[in-house]
Amino acid sequence: MTKSTTIVFILIFAILLKLEKKSWSLAAIVVMISGGLFMFTYKSTQFDALGFSFLLFASLSSGIRWTFAQLIMQKSKLGLHNPIDMIFHMQPWMILSVLPFTIGFEGRKLVEGFQMVQQLPSSIVVDMWLKISIGAFIAFAMEVSEFMVLTNTSSLTLSVAGIFKGKKKDS
Repeated sequence: MTKSTTIVFILIFAILLKLEKKSWSLAAIVVMISGGLFMFTYKSTQFDALGFSFLLFASLSSGIRWTFAQLIMQKSKLGLHNPIDMIFHMQPWMILSVLPFTIGFEGRKLVEGFQMVQQLPSSIVVDMWLKISIGAFIAFAMEVSEFMVLTNTSSLTLSVAGIFKGKKKDS
Protein backbone atom coordinates (compact mmCIF):
# COMPACT_ATOMS: atom_id res chain seq x y z
CA MET A 1 0.00 0.00 0.00
CA THR A 2 2.75 2.43 0.96
CA LYS A 3 4.75 1.75 -2.19
CA SER A 4 1.79 3.05 -4.21
CA THR A 5 2.51 6.54 -2.86
CA THR A 6 5.50 6.81 -5.23
CA ILE A 7 3.23 8.04 -8.00
CA VAL A 8 1.89 10.77 -5.68
CA PHE A 9 5.42 11.93 -4.84
CA ILE A 10 6.34 11.92 -8.53
CA LEU A 11 3.33 14.12 -9.29
CA ILE A 12 4.16 16.53 -6.45
CA PHE A 13 7.81 16.90 -7.47
CA ALA A 14 6.95 17.12 -11.18
CA ILE A 15 4.58 20.01 -10.44
CA LEU A 16 7.11 21.71 -8.15
CA LEU A 17 9.84 21.43 -10.80
CA LYS A 18 7.41 22.55 -13.52
CA LEU A 19 7.71 19.30 -15.46
CA GLU A 20 3.94 18.81 -15.32
CA LYS A 21 1.18 21.40 -15.37
CA LYS A 22 -1.29 21.50 -12.50
CA SER A 23 -4.53 19.87 -13.54
CA TRP A 24 -7.40 18.34 -11.65
CA SER A 25 -7.69 15.50 -14.13
CA LEU A 26 -4.05 14.48 -13.63
CA ALA A 27 -4.43 14.66 -9.85
CA ALA A 28 -7.64 12.62 -10.03
CA ILE A 29 -5.95 9.94 -12.15
CA VAL A 30 -3.04 9.69 -9.69
CA VAL A 31 -5.41 9.50 -6.72
CA MET A 32 -7.52 6.80 -8.42
CA ILE A 33 -4.45 4.70 -9.25
CA SER A 34 -3.04 5.07 -5.73
CA GLY A 35 -6.45 4.37 -4.22
CA GLY A 36 -6.84 1.26 -6.37
CA LEU A 37 -3.42 -0.01 -5.32
CA PHE A 38 -4.29 0.72 -1.70
CA MET A 39 -7.55 -1.25 -1.96
CA PHE A 40 -5.81 -4.07 -3.83
CA THR A 41 -3.43 -4.66 -0.92
CA TYR A 42 -5.59 -3.54 2.02
CA LYS A 43 -5.58 -5.99 4.95
CA SER A 44 -3.15 -8.30 3.17
CA THR A 45 -0.44 -7.89 5.83
CA GLN A 46 0.07 -6.83 9.43
CA PHE A 47 0.99 -3.17 10.06
CA ASP A 48 4.57 -2.46 11.10
CA ALA A 49 5.43 1.18 11.87
CA LEU A 50 9.13 0.79 11.09
CA GLY A 51 8.42 -0.94 7.78
CA PHE A 52 5.85 1.74 6.96
CA SER A 53 8.43 4.46 7.64
CA PHE A 54 11.06 2.75 5.49
CA LEU A 55 8.63 2.24 2.62
CA LEU A 56 7.37 5.81 2.80
CA PHE A 57 10.95 7.09 2.68
CA ALA A 58 11.70 4.72 -0.23
CA SER A 59 8.64 6.03 -2.10
CA LEU A 60 9.68 9.62 -1.46
CA SER A 61 13.23 8.84 -2.64
CA SER A 62 11.93 7.10 -5.74
CA GLY A 63 9.73 10.07 -6.56
CA ILE A 64 12.68 12.43 -6.20
CA ARG A 65 14.97 10.16 -8.22
CA TRP A 66 12.69 9.76 -11.22
CA THR A 67 11.59 13.39 -11.26
CA PHE A 68 15.14 14.71 -11.16
CA ALA A 69 16.22 12.13 -13.74
CA GLN A 70 13.50 13.45 -16.05
CA LEU A 71 14.58 17.03 -15.36
CA ILE A 72 18.23 16.24 -16.09
CA MET A 73 17.55 14.22 -19.23
CA GLN A 74 14.96 16.52 -20.79
CA LYS A 75 16.03 20.00 -19.76
CA SER A 76 19.71 19.76 -18.98
CA LYS A 77 22.56 21.42 -20.77
CA LEU A 78 24.86 18.69 -19.41
CA GLY A 79 24.38 16.54 -22.49
CA LEU A 80 22.92 13.61 -20.54
CA HIS A 81 20.19 12.85 -23.06
CA ASN A 82 21.61 9.39 -23.73
CA PRO A 83 20.45 6.72 -21.24
CA ILE A 84 23.92 5.16 -21.07
CA ASP A 85 25.46 8.52 -20.09
CA MET A 86 22.86 8.97 -17.38
CA ILE A 87 23.49 5.49 -15.98
CA PHE A 88 27.26 6.06 -16.14
CA HIS A 89 26.98 9.20 -14.01
CA MET A 90 24.22 8.00 -11.68
CA GLN A 91 25.20 4.43 -10.76
CA PRO A 92 28.36 5.24 -8.75
CA TRP A 93 26.33 7.47 -6.42
CA MET A 94 23.64 4.83 -6.08
CA ILE A 95 26.24 2.17 -5.27
CA LEU A 96 27.87 4.43 -2.68
CA SER A 97 24.53 5.00 -0.97
CA VAL A 98 23.72 1.28 -0.78
CA LEU A 99 27.21 -0.09 -0.04
CA PRO A 100 27.27 0.76 3.71
CA PHE A 101 23.94 -1.02 4.22
CA THR A 102 25.15 -4.02 2.21
CA ILE A 103 28.29 -4.29 4.30
CA GLY A 104 26.39 -3.74 7.54
CA PHE A 105 23.61 -6.23 6.91
CA GLU A 106 25.24 -8.76 4.59
CA GLY A 107 29.00 -8.38 5.22
CA ARG A 108 29.53 -11.57 7.21
CA LYS A 109 27.33 -13.60 4.85
CA LEU A 110 29.30 -12.28 1.85
CA VAL A 111 32.61 -13.38 3.41
CA GLU A 112 31.17 -16.80 4.27
CA GLY A 113 29.73 -17.13 0.76
CA PHE A 114 33.05 -16.20 -0.83
CA GLN A 115 34.84 -18.84 1.26
CA MET A 116 32.21 -21.42 0.27
CA VAL A 117 32.56 -20.56 -3.45
CA GLN A 118 36.30 -21.25 -3.27
CA GLN A 119 35.54 -24.85 -2.25
CA LEU A 120 33.09 -25.51 -5.11
CA PRO A 121 34.11 -27.11 -8.42
CA SER A 122 34.90 -24.56 -11.13
CA SER A 123 32.03 -25.76 -13.36
CA ILE A 124 29.47 -24.81 -10.70
CA VAL A 125 31.15 -21.43 -10.14
CA VAL A 126 31.17 -20.67 -13.89
CA ASP A 127 27.51 -21.69 -14.14
CA MET A 128 26.64 -19.44 -11.18
CA TRP A 129 28.56 -16.46 -12.64
CA LEU A 130 26.86 -16.99 -15.99
CA LYS A 131 23.42 -16.90 -14.37
CA ILE A 132 24.37 -13.78 -12.38
CA SER A 133 25.71 -12.11 -15.54
CA ILE A 134 22.53 -12.86 -17.47
CA GLY A 135 20.45 -11.37 -14.65
CA ALA A 136 22.71 -8.31 -14.53
CA PHE A 137 22.39 -7.84 -18.29
CA ILE A 138 18.59 -8.03 -18.09
CA ALA A 139 18.58 -5.47 -15.24
CA PHE A 140 20.86 -3.19 -17.27
CA ALA A 141 18.63 -3.48 -20.34
CA MET A 142 15.58 -2.70 -18.21
CA GLU A 143 17.24 0.42 -16.77
CA VAL A 144 18.29 1.62 -20.23
CA SER A 145 14.72 1.15 -21.46
CA GLU A 146 13.37 3.03 -18.42
CA PHE A 147 15.64 5.99 -19.18
CA MET A 148 14.68 5.86 -22.86
CA VAL A 149 11.01 6.09 -21.85
CA LEU A 150 11.90 8.93 -19.48
CA THR A 151 13.70 10.83 -22.24
CA ASN A 152 10.62 10.82 -24.46
CA THR A 153 7.75 10.97 -21.95
CA SER A 154 7.59 11.72 -18.23
CA SER A 155 8.43 10.12 -14.91
CA LEU A 156 4.70 9.94 -14.23
CA THR A 157 4.15 7.89 -17.40
CA LEU A 158 7.03 5.61 -16.43
CA SER A 159 5.57 5.12 -12.96
CA VAL A 160 2.10 4.28 -14.31
CA ALA A 161 3.62 1.79 -16.77
CA GLY A 162 5.59 0.24 -13.90
CA ILE A 163 2.41 -0.12 -11.85
CA PHE A 164 0.63 -1.94 -14.67
CA LYS A 165 3.68 -4.15 -15.25
CA GLY A 166 3.82 -4.98 -11.53
CA LYS A 167 0.10 -5.77 -11.27
CA LYS A 168 0.22 -8.03 -14.32
CA LYS A 169 3.17 -9.88 -12.78
CA ASP A 170 1.34 -10.17 -9.39
CA SER A 171 -1.81 -11.61 -10.99
